[in-house]
Amino acid sequence: MHYLPKSNARLKAAENVRQEKMKGRGRLVIILLLTAILTCIGGQSFGQNRMDISYTQTCAKCVHFILKIDISKKDTAYKIKVKYSTYQQVDIDTTYSITTVQFEQIIKSIKKISPTDMLENIDFSGKDGGTSNIEFGTYENKISYDIWTPTYNTDKRRLKSFVDACRQILILAKLNPGDILK
Repeated sequence: MHYLPKSNARLKAAENVRQEKMKGRGRLVIILLLTAILTCIGGQSFGQNRMDISYTQTCAKCVHFILKIDISKKDTAYKIKVKYSTYQQVDIDTTYSITTVQFEQIIKSIKKISPTDMLENIDFSGKDGGTSNIEFGTYENKISYDIWTPTYNTDKRRLKSFVDACRQILILAKLNPGDILK
């Protein structure tokens, strides 16, 4: 058996310890990199696979009236939830599936809304009527339009695209836009 002098044995042992520490650090770096990559990929897929649209309608004359429609896409499933209540009574509370084409039509109609036209209405309000609200986007990024009585002077207020989007959402929810958008 070959014995190294004490000084060489100590050097060899120290070298082994150093190599083991480097292996441990290398593993840690690899684990951290994989964690970072998976986190980024997970965040990207969440934004790509999920989209929500919310429509709310209130009425100043009808104190307890509220209509809430939530449309969502999660992965490949599309759902619409409709809740309509008056005078502290729930008249409709239902959820059902919709098609990809229906969902994409709603998205297209919302994307036609001009933010510049919405800014023109920032100071416009009234004492009666109602408020229509469309909010859409992902969990992280959303855009919301909240317009007082959009059917009042629609052309003058440049709200045609907003009213069209509201109508499409109401029709998809199996409601009559003429009864809601007054």
